[in-house]
Amino acid sequence: MLPAVFVPVSPRFRGYVVHAALIAACAVSLASGAFAATASKKAPLLTREELRACMARQTKLHQDRDSLVQSKAALDAEKDAIVQVGSTLKDQLATLDRTNQEQVSNYVAANNAREQRIDAFEQTSKDYNARVESLEAADAAYKTDCASRRYDEKDEIAIKKGK
Repeated sequence: MLPAVFVPVSPRFRGYVVHAALIAACAVSLASGAFAATASKKAPLLTREELRACMARQTKLHQDRDSLVQSKAALDAEKDAIVQVGSTLKDQLATLDRTNQEQVSNYVAANNAREQRIDAFEQTSKDYNARVESLEAADAAYKTDCASRRYDEKDEIAIKKGK
């Protein structure tokens, strides 16, 4: 936004400026309202089949979103478990008797198992992120195709009744 600049203006001219500003503001307001009204009225109503498809897409989006929430909870739990195992291994390393071959081999085996869990977690995280991107794309497509489109409420009621 530009800074306000004070320009001395005669009282008579100030009235003209205020009047012109009000007229311009009203014209912009009316023009934008008329444009929005014509834009929404030009879009045809969804047919019953299109509405049925949109409702099915919306249901699938909700199911996919719920599935992602559950996957995220599982990922968070796995991450916490990996961190816990890592801190336990760190504590074991401090007290590890390096002359005892059995303790060393057990520690190495536990550390290798943790590394495998980390690799699996990273792959699962990549899959989760791909699913999130896919859901975001599907949600954007739904918003473009269905969310702002008008439909007949009678069609919606009929679809919900199974007709």
